[in-house]
Amino acid sequence: KDLYTNFEKIDFKSFPAGVYYLKIQSSKGVVVKKILKN
Repeated sequence: KDLYTNFEKIDFKSFPAGVYYLKIQSSKGVVVKKILKN
């Protein structure tokens, strides 16, 4: 079984503190993750 994975790095250092939502889309569906930055 062959699997293909793709990694993307996001640098949040320059983002102000707050709540962010990360939407991830793939052939398997969509996932939304909540990220808290202090």
